[in-house]
Amino acid sequence: MPPELRICLAEQRQRFMVCSIICANGLTQPIEGFEDPNYGGQRVREVVLEALPAGYRQTLITLDEATRELQDFYARLALPHILGYSSLAASAGAIPIPWVDC
Repeated sequence: MPPELRICLAEQRQRFMVCSIICANGLTQPIEGFEDPNYGGQRVREVVLEALPAGYRQTLITLDEATRELQDFYARLALPHILGYSSLAASAGAIPIPWVDC
């Protein structure tokens, strides 16, 4: 790896400390004259395949949390309606009305 590329990668690693894997690649046209026009391409494939299970797990955890929050939100919205209608139904059943309650 050229020294300039090492310096650039070190700077990017320091700036973007979000990810733990850094993989250098260069996808250039063969006519540009580089020795390896797909520099790092195979390593990118390997890194993506290694990182997929952890990413899939994190996606499922995030989806589960979001689903739980939505269920709680909708339950809070529905609860007053459920209580109101059930109270009305209990009141209507408790008070006998002639000719209606047969």
